[in-house]
Amino acid sequence: MTRAVNDATLQKVGDMYQYLIALRDCFELNNGDTLQIETNGDVSIINDVGGRFQKEVKHHFGKKSISDRDIDFWKTLANWYVDYERVKKFSNYILSTTATIQSDSPFHNWNNIKKSEKLKRLKDIGATTKKTEETFRNQYNRIFGDSYDERRLLEILDKFTIEAAKTSIDGISNEFSKYVGHIPSENRDGYIGALLGEILIKVKEPPHKWEVTKSAFDEILQIQSAAYGIKRTVPLPSEYAKADVPKDKITTLEQKKFVLSIREIKYDKMISYAMSDYWKAELTIAKYFKDNLMYLKSLDSYIDDLSAKMLYRKANSDLDAEGASEEEQIKISRKLYNDVMRWNANDFGSIIRNQGYFQRGVIHNIVDETDFKWKVGEEENEHK
Repeated sequence: MTRAVNDATLQKVGDMYQYLIALRDCFELNNGDTLQIETNGDVSIINDVGGRFQKEVKHHFGKKSISDRDIDFWKTLANWYVDYERVKKFSNYILSTTATIQSDSPFHNWNNIKKSEKLKRLKDIGATTKKTEETFRNQYNRIFGDSYDERRLLEILDKFTIEAAKTSIDGISNEFSKYVGHIPSENRDGYIGALLGEILIKVKEPPHKWEVTKSAFDEILQIQSAAYGIKRTVPLPSEYAKADVPKDKITTLEQKKFVLSIREIKYDKMISYAMSDYWKAELTIAKYFKDNLMYLKSLDSYIDDLSAKMLYRKANSDLDAEGASEEEQIKISRKLYNDVMRWNANDFGSIIRNQGYFQRGVIHNIVDETDFKWKVGEEENEHK
């Protein structure tokens, strides 16, 4: 079980590393280029004449060297060889890896030797048979099997380079240093994350591919640079904007004061929306606000301002409810609720790009932690 969890974690790290490498390559796009993720391979750039490169990205923790039978190398080469018709228009084939190449490796100086020498080294590796070589031999035979085409392999080897000893994921931020100098240092991680999110979310749009053109990326840069480019301001994190309330949390949330206050005005149809907004806001606050003084200071003032607005807005509704019947008071209470939920989510403190779900969630939190109730006319009813 532990092994399975570790494998899943490593896979997720590998995927994230691949996406970050793709994002870095976006900064190098030329006019007419389109960057693709997991379409022609891990990362590729296509254009009108075919493509600049097809890149396979491999991440490893700790020290790792490329051995003569390295599965990353052989599987990558075999895939390109077998699928040559699809990738033959690319100008370069790249194996990008955090692994190193030792001086005694057959891949030493790989990028500087001729394709004929590359082929000789590969054949020399395969000429030796070992007891435990099934994984390697399967990939080797995909190339040098019965349908072996030396001309095709030489064409691939002529374009095949290895980018070894690349920065691992724990230092990947340094890869962006020359592109993000205009962003305040405290905002750079958020900026990179926002750029990556903008690219990855494009898979939801037709034709449902993870790809971005240079013009689209330039537009993303303009929007996100405006948001992250000012010191002491950061956009509201939107990581949980689409989060669903877990089923095992619904019963607990139904007992919250903010839910009971909505039930009190017989407005049950609004409860699921309220719980959703509350849950998203709580997740956002727990992750981004609790340990960040800039965020937290802004949030405290924001809550105070919202609380005051709610108090005065309800005071008006209480006046409207004077002398009204119970049924009329319920109607006024519902209108009060609707009006407050419709308030514009203005920026606050150091936070820009506030979102409606977050403000509504904070309002529900205020109801949950104070004596505020949506039902109007409470004081009058208490004295009857």
